[in-house]
Amino acid sequence: MNPKKRNNSYKSYIETLRKYPEGLSENDLNIFTFGYNRNTSREANKKYADMLRRALYKGIIQRRLKPKSAWGSYTYIYYV
Repeated sequence: MNPKKRNNSYKSYIETLRKYPEGLSENDLNIFTFGYNRNTSREANKKYADMLRRALYKGIIQRRLKPKSAWGSYTYIYYV
């Protein structure tokens, strides 16, 4: 096992969100924290979605609904 390798944790999300107090979308949060892009990656999103869900249930991270975009889609903004 590589001693320098860190396990992914919702605590990494918290560190990233403290750097961006205005909040980030889920995809931006994953890109800045783990380098994972949902739109271009072939990896499954389950691991990252479960981590984010755990932090939401614990009340550590909050989210708010961003106004509807020009394409008619809604986006959640996550913040600490």
